[in-house]
Amino acid sequence: QKEEELETLDPAEFPELFESEKVADELAGGEDDDEQVVDTEWFVDNDEEEFIPLWQRRAMDDALQDRQALEQVSKKLIETGDMSPDMLKSLLEENNMEKVEVLDVRGKCDFTNYMIVAESSMGDRLLANTAEILKQTVKKAINKHFDGDEQQKPVIRIEGLDDQSGWILVDLGHCVVHLFTPEVRERYNLEGLWK
Repeated sequence: QKEEELETLDPAEFPELFESEKVADELAGGEDDDEQVVDTEWFVDNDEEEFIPLWQRRAMDDALQDRQALEQVSKKLIETGDMSPDMLKSLLEENNMEKVEVLDVRGKCDFTNYMIVAESSMGDRLLANTAEILKQTVKKAINKHFDGDEQQKPVIRIEGLDDQSGWILVDLGHCVVHLFTPEVRERYNLEGLWK
């Protein structure tokens, strides 16, 4: 049996593979003092287990701050009754949404307390109109109770408006509203997932 020979790499041919050794030598007072050491640690958070680029972390932080502001305001709106799950359910029913169900997901879900699931067989256009009505209604309630800087006013996010998927999500902080066509609602079965 013949043992395979290990190929050795010449650092002169592949300097990028030996960069960390080179930097370690320079920090220890080795040769090449004239070369500038490039700091590549600025975009890595050493406390994290996985690598997250700085630009992505900043984008996530901005979205997280928006979401936290929305959660604070929505909690206040639920307490005052201006945005209770029952009020949202009634609003959806008034706008021709069918089979409206409120799911209490406290203790099961870490990003919201209530999910409201509704459907309409009238198509994506009705879902989009209902989402906009819901957004405007909650926006009025936020304006009524928000006493902070206009720049820090929470943003209500609507996902799925333009994709004709049969599913629109309205993020209201402590309430997340899912508007479906009947076929899509049956396929994803959120009630079965969160009950």
